[in-house]
Amino acid sequence: MVRLGTVRNRLHVPIRCAALIDAPEAAVRRALFSRQVWIRTAVALGGTAEFAAAGSRIVAGDLARFTARPGGRPWLLRVGEVNGRPTLDSVTSTGRSTVSVRFDTSSSGAGCLVTVEFTVSSRVAFLNACYRPILIRYGEMLLGMTTLVAREPVRVVAGAWIAEGKVLVTRRRDPTGRWELPGGKAEPGESDEEALMRELQEELAIRSKVFRRIGPVVAVAPGVEMVCYRVAATHDDPIQLTDHDAYRWVEAAGLSTVDFLDSDRELLDSLRIALQMPA
Repeated sequence: MVRLGTVRNRLHVPIRCAALIDAPEAAVRRALFSRQVWIRTAVALGGTAEFAAAGSRIVAGDLARFTARPGGRPWLLRVGEVNGRPTLDSVTSTGRSTVSVRFDTSSSGAGCLVTVEFTVSSRVAFLNACYRPILIRYGEMLLGMTTLVAREPVRVVAGAWIAEGKVLVTRRRDPTGRWELPGGKAEPGESDEEALMRELQEELAIRSKVFRRIGPVVAVAPGVEMVCYRVAATHDDPIQLTDHDAYRWVEAAGLSTVDFLDSDRELLDSLRIALQMPA
């Protein structure tokens, strides 16, 4: 389908690819924001993908630079976000064309249906025909990489910040009143250490160092596992809560009195031992 634009008679040609991914929609959306998904897609097709901002996720406002082959003319696109899905739009045109990328996701009994739409805008019709097979290959590879990442087990990292014989615990807003060790989900491509340092910065506004693992791998839910590491603050940053409404320091003897989440309770015996050991 071809739409004739109203601005300078540019042709706007949508190119769509779709896939049914056997994974929860939330996992698919997380995968679409994974920087590694985009980089691996480009490299697999013989090109390159680079992002201006640091981190494991693409974020709104970031700039992305794509080439179809090393040394080729680059496409510069700005990352956005609409309804929890990434968007990309050309910042400068390559020759006489621009491109935008949009996603749609919807859950079904068989999984998550994902559609990626590339819209090429050009004044020259034959250029659209040239770009079509390239973008179809890119879309198919992108959906394939997204499938692999979305199916990976979700890994949750928790931090046991121990100081002066006490461990820091935080109270969740949802479920209300339940306590846990601070931490969160690792993003695709992140190591446990990177994920935990990022989560502690986001949740507590502290800079930290990660030490040895504490306790077993805990099965939180089907496809979700949690690991805990001993951590320490590297600076005298004041604690500033974002995802929790309270925190406290607890001694080993007081752990049994805290209303922990069930998954965190699996770590209590290991925490008691860690509280008796030096860092």
